[in-house]
Amino acid sequence: MENAHIQEFFQRLDALEPKHRIHLKRSCGMLLREADAETMQVFFRVLPQDVPGWLEDHWFTAACIHCLWKAEEENRKPMQECIAAVKELEGTSESFEKRFTTLLETPWEDDGFLCRKMERMAKYLKQKGYAVDGALLLRDLLYWDHEDKFVQKQWIKTYWQMTQKEN
Repeated sequence: MENAHIQEFFQRLDALEPKHRIHLKRSCGMLLREADAETMQVFFRVLPQDVPGWLEDHWFTAACIHCLWKAEEENRKPMQECIAAVKELEGTSESFEKRFTTLLETPWEDDGFLCRKMERMAKYLKQKGYAVDGALLLRDLLYWDHEDKFVQKQWIKTYWQMTQKEN
């Protein structure tokens, strides 16, 4: 999927009326098939036409997470940078590292398990004052199950290299 399509999608999301963004926000952690009809209408109104059906849940997950923050939210960062920043802020916590590791080891499957884990992590990051860049998250989700695991490698490198810079 082209970056232009992804950027256009998130621009359309940010242009939605707040009441429509709330539908997506409330569906965070769900798969598209679990959403109500009104939420589906909002989603398909902004989704590029050439997104294949088997990728719609990826786009929906990223859209719902993106809508946890207001459209005008600035300083959005890749989720892995937010996670690394929380680690720096709170120090090394065995439970937090386990949560991060479990997230990385979870494959994208039709059961929505990864979707719910991403939602919980995003809400945790929001609680800590960080804003996730939905477009960058979508790019990562689209390649999450790649056999080379390059997304997970990048997340791990970011997590540890940001920590080492601070020390």
